[in-house]
Amino acid sequence: KRMPKRSRASSTPSRPAEPSNPDLLKFSFVTAGIALCCAALSRAFSTGGLWFSYRFVLLLAIQESLTPLFSWLLLPAARAGARAIAGATWKEEDEGSTVFLTHDPSHAWPHADAKLPNEWRDAVGRRVARPYFLNHASGAVRCIHAARRVGAAMGAVVAIVVIFAVERRALADMGLALDTAFFRSLGLGSLLGFAQVSTFFVAELGLGWIAFLGPFEVFVQGESFSLNILIDIVFHLAVSLHEELPLRGWLLLNMAETLVHHLETSANAALLLAALAQTALFALLHARSPGASRVGLLNLSVGGVAAACKVLCSGGIALPLGWHFAWNISMGNIYGLSTSGIPISATLLSVAPHPTKSALHGGEFGPEQSPLAPAIYVGGVLLTLGFCGWPDAAEVFPMLNTSRA
Repeated sequence: KRMPKRSRASSTPSRPAEPSNPDLLKFSFVTAGIALCCAALSRAFSTGGLWFSYRFVLLLAIQESLTPLFSWLLLPAARAGARAIAGATWKEEDEGSTVFLTHDPSHAWPHADAKLPNEWRDAVGRRVARPYFLNHASGAVRCIHAARRVGAAMGAVVAIVVIFAVERRALADMGLALDTAFFRSLGLGSLLGFAQVSTFFVAELGLGWIAFLGPFEVFVQGESFSLNILIDIVFHLAVSLHEELPLRGWLLLNMAETLVHHLETSANAALLLAALAQTALFALLHARSPGASRVGLLNLSVGGVAAACKVLCSGGIALPLGWHFAWNISMGNIYGLSTSGIPISATLLSVAPHPTKSALHGGEFGPEQSPLAPAIYVGGVLLTLGFCGWPDAAEVFPMLNTSRA
């Protein structure tokens, strides 16, 4: 038979396109953000202020412009560190895939020696695609995740610093004084977050929604437990900064200030109304999280209001920062529960959620989607009130006494 001719392109192995460093889109975002920032600074210093809506757009522009740039700067070092982890395997071109961002199916979990109840194994039957809902990833992959989150956190921090400069305010106005009171509130928030997640764990274990498998679990056997935990600590620190500073550190207080000025509401009422508005954005940020449902987003809305109450009760952002970090790290890396679908690479206590009770334990999204979540959020607010009281917002935040918005 006559063999078909092969083109040169088909006989040569395909080579992935080299990524641009950074690409045109990133340059465009950064350039637009800098231009908008300069225009805003010029207007601010010439008129003495900027409207709330203008400042909000400026905050978003700076943050979204710098996040991809910081991530691009951090990723080479993160990839080098990830490759140094024993057994690390991944391709850079796969970093945007759903598998890379959520769950790695190439490693079996639970491990072969896991002590699962026999009735749970029977309930799974032929369901082989993650019957226990949890997302897992290797430490190497989590290293890449952490770099991207740190980039997002750096973008948020720079945006906040610039916005406060535009507003001619000090970071201490939202409780970022880095003094003794700040670290005391940070510690109190961490204790509250750990206590609330511990309540989740004890309740779900007692109700039979989860089964304890064992201590000190690493998803990819052979990886370092301590290194994987350290990577996740960095990841969750970045998550806390990225979400709390813009939402509860700036948006909450500035929207409340605007309400005081335009609607002449009391400072406390304005802060509560602003809390409802920012919590909608908080829930929206999690709308695409793995396994999220309407119930989970509604529960997160309750959590967003609870976090805003912590700002008012404590007089700053430190307590919510500590609470958010401790909530995430305790849930995912101490108790082995799903944290809004974030993958787990190592956990102090390994558990498996019941294969047929996802409506109770929250499934892939985790306990934040369970019917227990609203009560635990409210319980955290009550504990905060017990420690801090319910102060007058106008006394705690002098900015709510101003007419500038």
